[in-house]
Amino acid sequence: MEHTEYVDLGRFETYIHYHFKDKHLLLEALSHSSYANEKHKTRNSNERLEFLGDAVLDMVVSEYMYRHFPKMPEGELTKLRAAVESAIHEGMEHFICGMAEGCDLYFAETVLALKKHYPHVTLEAAIPCPTQADGWSAAQRERYRRILEQCDYETMVQERYTRECMQRRNRYMVDHASLLIAVNDGLRGGTRSTIEYAFRRGVSVLDIPLE
Repeated sequence: MEHTEYVDLGRFETYIHYHFKDKHLLLEALSHSSYANEKHKTRNSNERLEFLGDAVLDMVVSEYMYRHFPKMPEGELTKLRAAVESAIHEGMEHFICGMAEGCDLYFAETVLALKKHYPHVTLEAAIPCPTQADGWSAAQRERYRRILEQCDYETMVQERYTRECMQRRNRYMVDHASLLIAVNDGLRGGTRSTIEYAFRRGVSVLDIPLE
């Protein structure tokens, strides 16, 4: 006769203040493959649900990026999302964004979208100076403010604008990173200089060419 282990799911539901309609599905979600295979040959592990969850996550994040990044080409959207999610899967939990117009803000919004499914991930805004967004359009300033409100940390690199503050911001990010994700158009400028600085510092670089 097969031994059936008693699992107090009701106590678990009380603790999290949520009651599940399908208790069998909950038990499957909580069953690691090693336990299911060794202890309960008839119990399914959570691997099939993990497969389904990954597919749903891809769909949700793809829809978010499609709706919120209307001007970014499909190729860059896919590469940027894949780069951030790959970094998370490799164990990286803290991301730093320079908050510049363009790809920086896309990057920040990508991390924020993924944070809904990877709540342990944190986002830091590295701001070169307090007046960074003063010359932007009203819509972009509002976007900037909205992102800042959702960041876990905010670092002000300088208290006032100077010609060097952007470079100092870029170097701050590299100095506190193990991986640099850069969308690069190949032209000489801040991004290219930051990539070269990362190489000199021994920081890994994931260079996404801008098509």
